[in-house]
Amino acid sequence: MLELGSLPLGAEIMRDSVDVVEIMSRFTITLAPLGALLAVIGMESEGAMVILFCCILDRKKAENIYEKIRVPLIFESSLVWIIFTSMEGIDQLNWVQTCCVFGAVFSISPPSNSNLMQRFQISHALMFCSLSQLVLFGMLQNWTIELVITSLLTISFIFQAGLNEFVTGSIWGIFFGFRATIIALGGGVMVNDYLIVDESHRTWIMMLSAPVLGVAIFETLRDEMSDEEE
Repeated sequence: MLELGSLPLGAEIMRDSVDVVEIMSRFTITLAPLGALLAVIGMESEGAMVILFCCILDRKKAENIYEKIRVPLIFESSLVWIIFTSMEGIDQLNWVQTCCVFGAVFSISPPSNSNLMQRFQISHALMFCSLSQLVLFGMLQNWTIELVITSLLTISFIFQAGLNEFVTGSIWGIFFGFRATIIALGGGVMVNDYLIVDESHRTWIMMLSAPVLGVAIFETLRDEMSDEEE
């Protein structure tokens, strides 16, 4: 067998792969609390991007101590971020980013792997809900650098987590994402001054979400019929 140094080539490659995972885990452990710290000092948008980036680095392994504490640390950091972000109200950008952060953190957490969550494709629904809301909000409002970066991070996470398969849960996510855009257009949640949503925007949202709802119901019924036949 071809050897590299004192180890077989296959063993050397495996060891290098483990080293990369360990390095990423250590980096994530160092980076995750930064997301919470940024929210504490009033940089909520940047904190959300950091937490999303940490979720992208996740590889769903738990072979060493770094892997075992990584996901709980990301969860705790996101919780601190949400608490400090909501203290003065969640504005438009923060609302969109909160949905992305919640969906990504849930998707890497152990409950997302349960049979119930996988059966109803909750992770797919949450991430497509976040992405569709983000994109529609950016189209109806002006795109900002924060929205662009958040959308790129969200798309990267969807592909990294293997949630890019277009399933029934994804369609439901798009529907709820379109409807949730009204919250963002209205100024957010728990803010002092809510905005009046333009009627043309409401019309666009209704026109886009209505056919999506029809497709979602059709696909759900077809899935149920397929399960009964099996």
